[in-house]
Amino acid sequence: MSVVMDPATGDAQSGSSERPGIAWLPRISCAIVRSGTSRIVVLRDEDLPDYHTRGRVILDLLANNISTDGVGGSHYQSNKVAVVGRGTDGSDFTFHFYQVVPQSRRLLSKMECSNAASASGVFATLLGLTPLDGGTTMRSINLATKQHVELEPVSACWWNGGWNVRFTHLHHLWLHMTKSAVPFDLTHDGQRVTGHIVRHGNIFVMAQVPRAAVSESLVAELNGIGAAYGAAHNLPDSMPKVMPYEILDIADTDMVCDAACFSEGQRHHSLPGSGAMALGAFLTAQNRMKLPPDTDAAETTFRFHHPSGSMTAHIYLSRSPSHWDIVATSFETPVRLLVEGSLILR
Repeated sequence: MSVVMDPATGDAQSGSSERPGIAWLPRISCAIVRSGTSRIVVLRDEDLPDYHTRGRVILDLLANNISTDGVGGSHYQSNKVAVVGRGTDGSDFTFHFYQVVPQSRRLLSKMECSNAASASGVFATLLGLTPLDGGTTMRSINLATKQHVELEPVSACWWNGGWNVRFTHLHHLWLHMTKSAVPFDLTHDGQRVTGHIVRHGNIFVMAQVPRAAVSESLVAELNGIGAAYGAAHNLPDSMPKVMPYEILDIADTDMVCDAACFSEGQRHHSLPGSGAMALGAFLTAQNRMKLPPDTDAAETTFRFHHPSGSMTAHIYLSRSPSHWDIVATSFETPVRLLVEGSLILR
């Protein structure tokens, strides 16, 4: 049953939750969640067709030729989808993140999005896939990248408040950030730009250059470097994220940076959590921090200033016989449930 308004009196009355005449229409259980500065459409896995044909359904929902006949947007942060399913391999639930590119009707299915993880946690709670008690830690896996994620709402108001997002099971990430990072050195309009290409879920082109010195043409050139890396490594279902950054201050295991992120030429409204954690892990592994010499565990903290404010990322380490290992990364993001209901299929 649902509560409806009597149009004659304005009084609330009990009514059927099934509206006559449309109960037969094909529909998908969904939620629209704002996480960070991204908007994610979250869908229930069991309502979608099989994996090989669901792509068309998702594209029709977000990348329809009629711009008003869908729930996508003009910015890439408004064209994100997460499909939530039942847990596997010890997780409470799984999600598969998709980045939609409406202009070319592309569906990128092998990418990371930490804000989609927290949005999926909200939807999984609504679906009853995760018991939500005080201090509950939810465990999930992004099927797009196999990344293990731990999620925890900061307060009891889980539908409108902060969420802690923690990436775990980061096997060999320290070595990956040191031995597999690809350096580049270029001159653009007379300016020398150096950095590294790092793959951690996404392809990140990390350029050490002040944000004020970043031009549209420089972003395009750096994006081309990332795209060439993706083509060389057979990664067609990903798109590079260009991250210019500048180190402002270092004090032992704390660092302050100025950073931004661009994808397909569009600037991120803030900074992606996955990018902040990847940049923090990279700078930690590159020995930019003074790690304690006589302990078995350590933590580095990064304060990132970005176009709309600031955010903090944490990198957790444990010592192995030959080097440090990065065991987890985390950050906190604001989350708000905007819509919960059904999407009607055509």
